[in-house]
Amino acid sequence: MATNRDNWRGITLFLLLMFAILIININAPFYGHHEPNGVWIGTSIRNWNWYGFVELGGIPATTAEPVASVNDLYRYVHHPPLVVWVTYGASKLLGETITAMPREITLRIVSVFSTMLTISLIYVIARRMIGLRWALLIVAIYGLTPMIGYFGRMPNHEHLAMVFIYGFIAVFINWLRRYSHMRTIYLMVLAIFAMWTAWAGAFFFFVLALVVLVFGTAKHRFGIVGIGVVTGIATLAIPLFFEWQHAGAIQELIDAFLYRASSSTLAPDSVEFTAWRFIQQWFIHMLTSMGYGVVLLAFVGLISVVRLRQKQTRYIILALWLAPFLYMMTFRNASFVHDYYKIYYLLGFALTIGLLIKNVWSQSRRKSSRNRVLRPVIVGIWITSFILGIFWFYLLHNTGDDAFQSAIANDVQSLTTTDDTIYSEFERKAGLEYYTYRQWVWDVNEASFTHSRDNSYFLACPLDGAETYEGVLQSQPYEVIANGECRLISLSGS
Repeated sequence: MATNRDNWRGITLFLLLMFAILIININAPFYGHHEPNGVWIGTSIRNWNWYGFVELGGIPATTAEPVASVNDLYRYVHHPPLVVWVTYGASKLLGETITAMPREITLRIVSVFSTMLTISLIYVIARRMIGLRWALLIVAIYGLTPMIGYFGRMPNHEHLAMVFIYGFIAVFINWLRRYSHMRTIYLMVLAIFAMWTAWAGAFFFFVLALVVLVFGTAKHRFGIVGIGVVTGIATLAIPLFFEWQHAGAIQELIDAFLYRASSSTLAPDSVEFTAWRFIQQWFIHMLTSMGYGVVLLAFVGLISVVRLRQKQTRYIILALWLAPFLYMMTFRNASFVHDYYKIYYLLGFALTIGLLIKNVWSQSRRKSSRNRVLRPVIVGIWITSFILGIFWFYLLHNTGDDAFQSAIANDVQSLTTTDDTIYSEFERKAGLEYYTYRQWVWDVNEASFTHSRDNSYFLACPLDGAETYEGVLQSQPYEVIANGECRLISLSGS
């Protein structure tokens, strides 16, 4: 049987391995799969550096192009601001470029260290719920997935939020077993920090509160109500703070909720999808980013969870399945588009698989012929899934090696000025906006383009290599850019 010393050695080595995985290409530009989603944090920090953190009220300002005045900056109030504040602080420690832009390593390192803390907390949770012998295995099941290896370094809310949410769960387990006032305070503080980081925390606290109402004593019930009231007031302070600093923020937040919580039913500009398409996308995201083995074994392991005699452990694990489900069903649009939203499922999945493996490898069941068959099947499923996960992890990282966009950004910066406007047939590319710091107009039809004015260019990247164009583009001078793949056509006529 594994000793405590063996497990500490194991978790230390595993954390070193995860750190090595998470810092792969840590200073690469943000062109990869979903990575442009994170540039809004870098854009906000750059704007704070230029226009002043206090002057902007501490609200993220995500306008990536030049503006006439500070009032033209777009204030982003869709999410709580704590992760941007923390990253802003990190940028002061690690330094910025000469244009006051935070370095890529700065934006990613906050997520990297948050993920490292999350893994450590999961070890504690697994040890308390499943047992010391299985804790390291559960952590490995969690960490050795593309979902953590790739998305665990991406600048966004999830990773810092999970530090507070999983810290809450780790304290919650012991608090539910034995009430104490100090743990109640810890839970309250962790819940407040989680809510000021990401809205997802509310779903975890809600389902865990239900567990308390079923299994807690009168002190527990009184305590969880107190935690809920104080956390609710602290959460309400977020939109009030936004409104105080930026008039109309509450209405913007309501509009953003309707957009993210719907298909085109409530928000006409939202993505349109059917219930069946939503379910398909849900499983595609999980099967690729978690690995088919993790998803399959987790659903099989639900039988072990339902049959578990320890009721508190059973319902806590079920709560960890229910919380992300409610979150995903509430923010349907965002869940449909973003595969990394499913990261919140992974803790419940890993604990469930750990419980399944514990039952199959239990001392008391070694003579079971069923378990003798299940053991190699489980090992085979996980190994093949792990190998496929390595391949998917490799493909995800390859999406960041985008020499095409890098060349466009470099050439546009060298051939244009901040007063220029760039028209393009491309759909919006946040990475190009971020790195060029130019006014962009996206989704422009080249064939029907009619605008022609000074200080503007058209970015044409013809697949057939054509050098002539119709309409106003036909006689305009151009520069060949992006290693000959595109042409930057001047619209000034000179």
